[in-house]
Amino acid sequence: WSGGCFPGARLPGRSGILGLQSDGLVDFTGANAGIADITGTGSLILQPITPGTDAQFNGSGAGLNVNTALVNELSPAFTDITIGNGDTGDVTLGAGTLTFQSPTTIQGASIADTATAGSTIISASGQQVTLNAFGAGGAAGTGFINVEGVDTSSTTGDGGSVSFTADLGDITVGAIDASSSTGTGGSVV
Repeated sequence: WSGGCFPGARLPGRSGILGLQSDGLVDFTGANAGIADITGTGSLILQPITPGTDAQFNGSGAGLNVNTALVNELSPAFTDITIGNGDTGDVTLGAGTLTFQSPTTIQGASIADTATAGSTIISASGQQVTLNAFGAGGAAGTGFINVEGVDTSSTTGDGGSVSFTADLGDITVGAIDASSSTGTGGSVV
């Protein structure tokens, strides 16, 4: 699927890979209140159409724009969610917590947030979270990760693992919580 806004639409996937591409806002909200409108039991891939296009999370800039309302429409049955790819430009995580219910990978040239100090920007109870910054063809000022908080802790099972890869720059994280009150804490790599 390639496109943009489809308020009120449903996208039922199956067991294979479900791919969504857009260089703007992706909107499937409103079809069924309280029910995931983007479903599937395989992988979900969400990425820009045009190489080099930036990705915004809860942002207002140009490029692929993923907001909290869209993340809330994703079924927890996906085996994994990948947002961005090796051709994605800079990824900006805006204000507000993004709560994923499946193992999630976010990738782009660099990854940074605009959150206030001490806030959790990515939450995924008991799920794996991976952030990959590939750099933009080796360009200066890319290939770094700078995020305020990642929380994969769980009160009902094991904590999720957290993984960071920055090909060209530093990794700066305000806080990571991969703990578990009933099981094993997740690894941090």
